[in-house]
Amino acid sequence: MICRRALYVIGQGKFLFTQPTLQRFSTSGRVANSFDESILKILVCPVSRKPLRYDREKNELICDGSGIAYPIVGGIPNLVPQDARIIKDELKDNVKSPKTQN
Repeated sequence: MICRRALYVIGQGKFLFTQPTLQRFSTSGRVANSFDESILKILVCPVSRKPLRYDREKNELICDGSGIAYPIVGGIPNLVPQDARIIKDELKDNVKSPKTQN
């Protein structure tokens, strides 16, 4: 409550953040730790600078260009390359080459 009042004073009589924004950063556990897909418009892979796609099953952001999967922890993407998982081999195994298809 003190923080909310401070934001009200700092905003000169207006709240700087809306209630949904404050809930997103809340640690009370009332808000689900879901990933906000609207930020995919601005997120890119820090290695290749290519767009990322969201994999709901594994809760990861995938860069198809470089074959890297970034984990999402608590609704926040971890885009640190050292924490990423290399999936280039998995992509090759899942896609059959045209020569092997009958």
